[in-house]
Amino acid sequence: MRKICFIINPISGKGKKKNLPDLINSNIDRDKFNVEICITQSPGHATELAIEAANLEYDIVVAAGGDGSVNETAKALINNNTALGIIPTGSGNGMAGHLGIPVDVVKAIKLINEGKIETIDTLTVNELFCIGTIGIGFDAHIAHLFSKASKRGYSTYVKLVLTEFSSYEEKQFSILVDGILIEKNCFLL
Repeated sequence: MRKICFIINPISGKGKKKNLPDLINSNIDRDKFNVEICITQSPGHATELAIEAANLEYDIVVAAGGDGSVNETAKALINNNTALGIIPTGSGNGMAGHLGIPVDVVKAIKLINEGKIETIDTLTVNELFCIGTIGIGFDAHIAHLFSKASKRGYSTYVKLVLTEFSSYEEKQFSILVDGILIEKNCFLL
């Protein structure tokens, strides 16, 4: 039987995730998986929990949250034998969308039951790990403000974009790609 650890971010997206453990327990295939469920307590906690699970040789660690939770969890699993799973419960869920993971929680759990594991690329920018996509400039500015916002959800993103768009100024970036230095003023990359 495979060991699987679900790491739930209770504040990702809109509302609390109080019934998520019940949905996991009632939809995960207990003939295939021995399940542990953990709830994050603070930023960075998903990374700590994922490192612990990988050290305990869990087969799969599932991030139940948004792109931030997925990123925190994934960076702990690089170059080891523990696979990453995703249950998208965030506001944007870009990585899950890119991978074709349904935003419906029950469908996402059932996809985990099917057990298809694929290798994906990661990248590092200024010594920081990234998975899926990275935003530099205006989109990073919005993501930073969103992370500090008291209200979650798509409408908060839209309000921040509309509020910040006209006052945000281009920044100069130096990018080194394959030994070639590119310097540009950009609104976003």
